[in-house]
Parts: sequence; structure tokens; C-alpha cells
Amino acid sequence: MDWVDVNLVPINPQGAHIHTSVETWNAASDMSHLLPVLKQIQVMRRNGHSVIGMKLIGNGDSTKPEDREKSMRFTLQSGLVDAAVTGFKSTADIA
Repeated sequence: MDWVDVNLVPINPQGAHIHTSVETWNAASDMSHLLPVLKQIQVMRRNGHSVIGMKLIGNGDSTKPEDREKSMRFTLQSGLVDAAVTGFKSTADIA
């Protein structure tokens, strides 16, 4: 059996609850705060690691459906993740 290294990485374009200095939803108007995270994911990929994106909707901070869709599109279309997981507090979050 071959083992695969898998990294769970918080990722969303707003930088909410990911490993950056920005900790609030939509705090920055550009994505410069996200670049170090994206670069690290690229290193993981070059090293043959699989990446699962998480916290796509900022740990539930996103309340607008269009923001949630933006985050999911960004993450899934980035080409940096193999899969993504999202959580929700209630079924209204996924409507």
C-alpha cells in the first residue's frame, strides 16, 4: 500500500480563519494577505501532497449566499485543492 500525505488547509479569498494576519470576513479589498497561504499550498503540491480545502466559508462567518459561492468557486477553481469540505450551522446556511 502506498501512503499519500494529505494536508487540510483553511482557504478562502476573504482570508477568514486561515493562517494570515487577517481574521475578519472581507477585511481586505485585495488578496495580498492570502498570497503566503497560496504559495505554501503550491509547495505542498510540488512535494506530492494532496490538499483538502477547508473553512471555505470562513468558519460560518459568511452569511450572504453570494459570498459563500465566491469562496467555493475560488477554492475549487484555484487548481490547488484535490477536494474541499464545508461545514454549516443550519440547513439555512446551504440554501
